[in-house]
Amino acid sequence: MVDIRAAAADVARVVSHWGRVEALDDASCRLHMSVDTFEWPTVVLTSVGADFEVVRPAELRDYLRATGERFARAGSRLGSARPEEN
Repeated sequence: MVDIRAAAADVARVVSHWGRVEALDDASCRLHMSVDTFEWPTVVLTSVGADFEVVRPAELRDYLRATGERFARAGSRLGSARPEEN
């Protein structure tokens, strides 16, 4: 369960049938997804493009933290690629 700082209708367009979105107010909503792994919610949350807070489970917070750190490391190495790889 994740609280997203975006309108429910905007989030629902991205999530489609992969989850359930409920409005909390005009500018935020709660996303419910039933999944076996955290890869798909990570893709969905990235696609939404809004700030969010993981309500539960704590393991999703841990997974997102580790994934974010991996992306940050990759981003910090951006200039180190050989010219032919850019």
